[in-house]
Amino acid sequence: MMTPEIGFQPENVRAMQAIYFASQLEDLKIFEVVDKLEALFSTGMLPLPGEKTAGLLQAYSKQPTRRMTELERRSLYRRAFGLPGGDPTEGSPNREFNDLWLRFISAVSSWDRQVRRESRAGGCLPVQANEEVKQTARDLAANLSLHGAGVTYFAAVELQKQVDAILMILSHPEIREAYGARDMWQVVDQVLSAKLSGAANNIRCRTLATTGVTIISWLAEHAQSLSCDSALELDSNLINACSEWLAAADISERIRQASRVSQH
Repeated sequence: MMTPEIGFQPENVRAMQAIYFASQLEDLKIFEVVDKLEALFSTGMLPLPGEKTAGLLQAYSKQPTRRMTELERRSLYRRAFGLPGGDPTEGSPNREFNDLWLRFISAVSSWDRQVRRESRAGGCLPVQANEEVKQTARDLAANLSLHGAGVTYFAAVELQKQVDAILMILSHPEIREAYGARDMWQVVDQVLSAKLSGAANNIRCRTLATTGVTIISWLAEHAQSLSCDSALELDSNLINACSEWLAAADISERIRQASRVSQH
């Protein structure tokens, strides 16, 4: 494992947020959903009363060369996080990420349980993270920084633009109204069920995406503390994100996926 002797680059870690978020929503098929909305609109099967939503879809449809294809996205997820799929000739997978990720999240959850036990027992509550949390945070942040550099960083910027455009389309009131949906996630479910291959596990995918972003963001924000011997305090946002991620994730399946990737 790598410990950052002289620190790591927080901007590289932040770049990995966009890739992680997209990788989890890939399972929710939001890219396919917006492609389907674009196709329906272009053939007149999705009438929209306002010009703004139509403009968003038209702008999206006119920039196919600037959008990453599914193969390109999955190749990026493979390089960034060791996820299966993509082009195996496009760089080496990040084989260490899954283990480092689970170690850190487990260390935070273990620390939180310890704090709660001592609170119930009337003991002295620790206000700072223990050495296990800090070390696993360093190792994970160093890994993210290393794999978020160079071409991955620039790919993350482009992918973030694509995701932002997709979320803007899916959350627009006229799109929601067209499907009688309360929010963008109901739009996704309805398009998947009616026009594509069926609904995915919406809540699970969203939870993994949002909590993963919170965890990676925390690592980037605490780069200075992780790179030196200063005290490191955990906050409720990180603790809750780790707890929710563990509750939503199928850990055994992720371990099997990481094992399959490491064998190639």
